[in-house]
Amino acid sequence: MISRRDASGFVDDIWAEVGLKRRVAFTVPSFLLAPIILAQTDYIAVLPRRLVLIFAVRVHCW
Repeated sequence: MISRRDASGFVDDIWAEVGLKRRVAFTVPSFLLAPIILAQTDYIAVLPRRLVLIFAVRVHCW
């Protein structure tokens, strides 16, 4: 899951260093939608820590 059209970023660079490649399932217009989607799927996402802490209490998925 990504929040922009450019599907590559620092996560891809880090994973490439260890021989991994990310598969983007879909894009969202804002990271604010990510916790809601993640709570209903088995997808993973790299999110700002502060956002995760705020939503962890509300969504009860972490």
